Amino acid sequence: LRELILSMPTEKACREYLAKQRWVDGKAVCPYCGHGKCYSIEDGERYKCASKECYKRFKITVGTIFEASNIPLVKWFTAIYLTTAHKKGLSSYQLGKDVGVTQKSAWFMIHRIREALRNKHTVTLGETYPVEADETFVGGKFGNMHSKRRKKYQESGDPMANKTTVLGMIERNGDLVAKVIPVSNSIMIPKTIAEIVKKDATLITDSSNLY
Repeated sequence: LRELILSMPTEKACREYLAKQRWVDGKAVCPYCGHGKCYSIEDGERYKCASKECYKRFKITVGTIFEASNIPLVKWFTAIYLTTAHKKGLSSYQLGKDVGVTQKSAWFMIHRIREALRNKHTVTLGETYPVEADETFVGGKFGNMHSKRRKKYQESGDPMANKTTVLGMIERNGDLVAKVIPVSNSIMIPKTIAEIVKKDATLITDSSNLY
């Protein structure tokens, strides 16, 4: 974290770093028309497309998770570091305190960072190694709920009514996939596994009838 702060202490340094990561040799490419020649204007804060058909002005953040945000890049980069460095996750309240933004802004930042990190292509498990699968139940404790909400769940007669089922599948030495199971486990769990795990793969589970 200290190295990050020392190497990119200003907005200009952050923009230069982002340009090198985004474009070849840091030379701007218009995000609207794809033209490869753009002029730097406003002391590097904006660019202007050199194409006669376009001529649009844009910031380096257009087309990234930083677009349409007034939060400085210095704080964005710090947030990315903190979010990815915490093994057990980081709440928006804590991130807001660490970065110096409101909880609402921190919540917005965390969701954009997680979206950028999300695996966006279809993953198939079991190509080479065995796959392990198991489900868990995520949800708050009854004791922490408002009395009316707690009473509602207790009257339902279902001890898992306030829980969300999450199915985890991991290929040894490979990818991990987690899926929220919205309906009956007996239907969705085997169906979800069949969609993601190769048919001839070795599947390791517990003794639950769900598998």
